[in-house]
Amino acid sequence: MTGTEATFVVLDPALAGRDPQRFDRLLDAFATGYRGTFHGDEAEPPALWRARILGEPPPLPVLRIALVVDAQDGLIGGAVAEFYRDSGCVLATYVYVLDRPGQRNRGHARNLLHAAFDACAQVGPARALLAEVEWPSRLEQRGAGATAIAAAQARLGFFVRLGAQVVDFDYVQPALAPGQAPATWLRLLVLPVAGTNHASEAALRAALRGFLPEFHAALGVQAGGGVDAALLAAQRGGLDRATDLLQPLALPPSV
Repeated sequence: MTGTEATFVVLDPALAGRDPQRFDRLLDAFATGYRGTFHGDEAEPPALWRARILGEPPPLPVLRIALVVDAQDGLIGGAVAEFYRDSGCVLATYVYVLDRPGQRNRGHARNLLHAAFDACAQVGPARALLAEVEWPSRLEQRGAGATAIAAAQARLGFFVRLGAQVVDFDYVQPALAPGQAPATWLRLLVLPVAGTNHASEAALRAALRGFLPEFHAALGVQAGGGVDAALLAAQRGGLDRATDLLQPLALPPSV
């Protein structure tokens, strides 16, 4: 093997049982990189992940983390995915690839998302792969600086290249933890994955309509404040009113 070769690993109960030391080391390495990449109201406590991977009852989702490592088992990047069992929706919440020589522009982020989805699909029928993305115009309205908006443009460009579509309603992410606020500057995306059951808009709409209350219930437990019934009702109403559920995702002009 050469130093640029890469292997994909999934943090799941099987790895935790088979090689607990490796599981712990890789989980800690991913959490360290995560803390340096995600901040503020979009970040959640990594201390929650172990229990979610090993299994907690609904409404909390099943968690899987897909990692890409080098020949020495050093972390290159990873992706977190939550599997919502009732709706069959997989939500990719965090993905990053470290800026390491020989590892950029190799499709790692795309492959990580698919590996995380496949890991969730081993738990139960997975019907859609979802993701959240910062929306540059919403960040601008909040007074975000040029650096933050440029970073959001770059992330959005990644999802455009993936062929993602945006769900046409006013999405809001509920608070992730005590003391945090809902994130109103995100949009919800659907990512293309072979075998997912949304060949028809009706099937996807049904999956999303089931996902929203599961998602809100899980975050209500996580944040300790319960479900914001008004916000959930508004989200479901917006989804129901969407005439064309999915819209093409395009990169907006630079700010």
